[in-house]
Amino acid sequence: MASNESSTSNSSVATSSILPTQLHHFITIKLTKDNYLLWRAQLIPYLRGQNLFGYLDGSIPCPPITIPSSTNTSISPPITSIHIPNPAYIHWSQQDQIILSAILSSLTESLLTQIIGLTTSRDVWLALEKTSSSTSSARILSIRFQLSTLKKASLTITDYFTKVKQLSDTLSAISHPLSSSEITSYLLAGLPSSYDSLVTAITTRLDPISLDDLYGCLLTHENRLEQQTTSNELTFPSANIATSYSGRGHRGSPSNKGAPHYGNRSRGRGHGFQNYSPHQMSQSNKPPCQICSKIGHTTTTC
Repeated sequence: MASNESSTSNSSVATSSILPTQLHHFITIKLTKDNYLLWRAQLIPYLRGQNLFGYLDGSIPCPPITIPSSTNTSISPPITSIHIPNPAYIHWSQQDQIILSAILSSLTESLLTQIIGLTTSRDVWLALEKTSSSTSSARILSIRFQLSTLKKASLTITDYFTKVKQLSDTLSAISHPLSSSEITSYLLAGLPSSYDSLVTAITTRLDPISLDDLYGCLLTHENRLEQQTTSNELTFPSANIATSYSGRGHRGSPSNKGAPHYGNRSRGRGHGFQNYSPHQMSQSNKPPCQICSKIGHTTTTC
């Protein structure tokens, strides 16, 4: 009997010794005044999976600290011997203190000061629940308000979709999930007017669209808008250059009255001028010297 109790106790200690390390992997967010529901949602599934949540909700109560060692029933009245430490209490206390240690390690400093003097995991759990209950409803309303006011603005579709999904996932983690149609409504409401055609197509569908399909449609529409923007940027500069060049006027053209005329067959004093590029002609308003032209100089002034 003693050997069985000893093996059970050793097994309990071995199991308990790895509990804090495992909990630290699951509790990735430290508890603050604003994230109690999210913190609680991370902690409960693991403890339930390990059959340890009873330490927090009271379904695994603290056993007696001591028990009678033996009772002699052969005489009347029975004689009860002295009490000895209860092995069940030792095991319960070990588990409870390890759970308590894991919870305390996930609290911020401001919350640690509020639970000083509490010695069991259940006492701490109830104190934290009482402290955070007043802010739980406000947290839910705050997340819903963020969803209703979130706009795509300069965000990419991927970043915008991720923000909406993170907020909706937070509500799911605190037991207030949104339906797929609600998330879709929030996503469409925050899109700019350039997505109006897509919004109309989605809202007039007879069958509801899944979030994965909606994300694909948004990405396709974003790519199309980017292609249109790139095409316009390439077209407008070309049109502006052509307009600017044609409006500048060619020096010596028939439309420039009163200006000297230079062309392939322009004549002056019986001698033909050389052909000049627009760049060369723009260097000076003076006509090229005929003498310099004859000897091969290309300068426009002497």
